Amino acid sequence: MQMGRWFGFRPGFQDLVRVFLGVNEGRERDKDLVLFFKNVCQMEEKFREELKRYIRGMDIPRITPKEIPPLISMTGQLPPTSRNKMFNAVLVSKNFGGQWSMPTLAPRKSINIEKNIESLKNLLQTSTPLRPVDLGGVDDEGKAIRIPSFLFTVSSKSLVKFLKEYRWIETDCSYPERPVTINLQIDFLEKQKHEIQEWLFVAPQRRSSFGSPLELGSTGTFAVKQRHRVERGFGVYGEVAHRMIAKYLTDLVNGDKNGLGHPNNDTVCLQNHRRGIIMFYPVREAETDEISIGFELLFPMNNLPQEIHFSVRKKNEEDKVVVDKA
Repeated sequence: MQMGRWFGFRPGFQDLVRVFLGVNEGRERDKDLVLFFKNVCQMEEKFREELKRYIRGMDIPRITPKEIPPLISMTGQLPPTSRNKMFNAVLVSKNFGGQWSMPTLAPRKSINIEKNIESLKNLLQTSTPLRPVDLGGVDDEGKAIRIPSFLFTVSSKSLVKFLKEYRWIETDCSYPERPVTINLQIDFLEKQKHEIQEWLFVAPQRRSSFGSPLELGSTGTFAVKQRHRVERGFGVYGEVAHRMIAKYLTDLVNGDKNGLGHPNNDTVCLQNHRRGIIMFYPVREAETDEISIGFELLFPMNNLPQEIHFSVRKKNEEDKVVVDKA
């Protein structure tokens, strides 16, 4: 989280910075430093966005410095700092309105990969299919965007069931560990008055599948895309153009400079500010690999206050800012 100091403190030197990184580093040449660098950049950007959400206002309670660290969420494989520097505060609830969720942790074992496909089948069996459409239009820079997509509508209850069933990273435990952020999102969907009426499940389709497509019987056949695997999942699932369309669909454009300036008719008709977006991506690294289920979520805005609620890691040391073991 200290990457800012790479650029120094003197004005006029930013254009001189050059960073050279390898993709096959370490003793076993299994470390992709370019991917790590991207993860750090994404972590820093997300942290800045989180801080903006909680700028003190008339209806926002004051946040103290010791409560700030839980706002730094892990991106990819890298924790924000070493465990002995983790703060005692821990996030227990937050408002996810207007936020992206891009979980990239994914299992490697066949039994868990197959369980995720089964969970997806269960999700789509409870959904309502819509007619396939070409989403897109023309963005603010004049670039034409056309994304053939399969669409379904999904209830929040069905999405929560899917998030609970999804197998994440394998651990020594009998069941794969679920990320803390996903637990918070499940609590948000189950307990908060989030005003989400339903979710639009969007499955962008490629011209050709990377390897054999994902066959889900009567539900449909979905093209697979290639994505690079990392130690505990994949580097990324989605694409910038897809996120641009998703933001328009849930009315989160907010004057973005690189927004969808001229959406086509099908995209306009699907816009709904009370509907969340599920972007679905079946992926694999090599054409013969098993298909992993990837997804991203976009939560629509709501009228809940922008509040966060904290607890402590160690109840018997609640006045301590830092604890030795997180």
